[in-house]
Amino acid sequence: MNSFQNVSDSKEIPSGVPQGSVSGPLLFLVFINDLLLKLADISSLCIAAFADDIKLYSHDPLALQMGIDLVESWASDNSLPLAHSKTALLRLGPRNSSHPYTIGGSLIDSVDSVRDLGLLIEPNLKFTRHINRAVALALLRSKQLLKSFKSNSPQFYIFLFKSYVLPLVEYCSVVYSPPPSSKLAHKLETPLRFFSRKILQRCNTPYCSYSDRLSQLDLFSMRHRRLKAQLLLLYNLIIGASYFPSLETHVRLSSSSRRPMSLICINPNCSNFFSTVIPIWNALTINVPHFLCPSEFNSLLVNNIARF
Repeated sequence: MNSFQNVSDSKEIPSGVPQGSVSGPLLFLVFINDLLLKLADISSLCIAAFADDIKLYSHDPLALQMGIDLVESWASDNSLPLAHSKTALLRLGPRNSSHPYTIGGSLIDSVDSVRDLGLLIEPNLKFTRHINRAVALALLRSKQLLKSFKSNSPQFYIFLFKSYVLPLVEYCSVVYSPPPSSKLAHKLETPLRFFSRKILQRCNTPYCSYSDRLSQLDLFSMRHRRLKAQLLLLYNLIIGASYFPSLETHVRLSSSSRRPMSLICINPNCSNFFSTVIPIWNALTINVPHFLCPSEFNSLLVNNIARF
């Protein structure tokens, strides 16, 4: 007869949460919840947290330093040491003051770029470094794929490109998307230009231009894909499928019964995501008789956005 016995003794966890567990992420959110609530009480301080990364930003130097001090004292009280070497200060905008900030009695180094969840952010928010890095990695990956695989099937190469190259240049593309006519936008087309040319040459298929290659391979330009992603994100924000804080201060639906999908940009003179994408949205939906469901909206984009 078998009897159940304790297979392991219980252990106290003095700080943190179990690593690699299913419940770990939820437990960590519970663990730091009081810190986030205390930070939210600091006037003029904005916070953003993802797992064990936390960002504080404010136009008020005193509020920002107060937030840093609060994080430091909370971490000390809860036996959760901070990674001071990974703490960086990024000053956004040319008019940002040179006010010094400290953590643990040490000055926080000011940097010219910082990696946030895989996205390289610069003070001018141009994302030049991120785009240059993504394009360089995508070209390297493209050359490695062409060197490693031999085939007479264009579709096989397209599968490789979509699986291993596209994710490199499309990650966070709705955030860093440059103006369509800019040098950075043209640079983002480089990996697809290169790969589409090489695979048609390898498969002995004639072509006359980049747009012709895209048509033959049934591909869409990077510009097309970024624009579609931006419009889909805006759609999800409008219907509430994606969250954006204080959305009503940026955009609202028109009350026109003739144009039920028309949007009004609250700050049209401000150069941001909404002022850029809303005019394109309105041009596409001008003759739509009712508010489209997700599948209908996706079909509208596919049929009305140029391949290049």
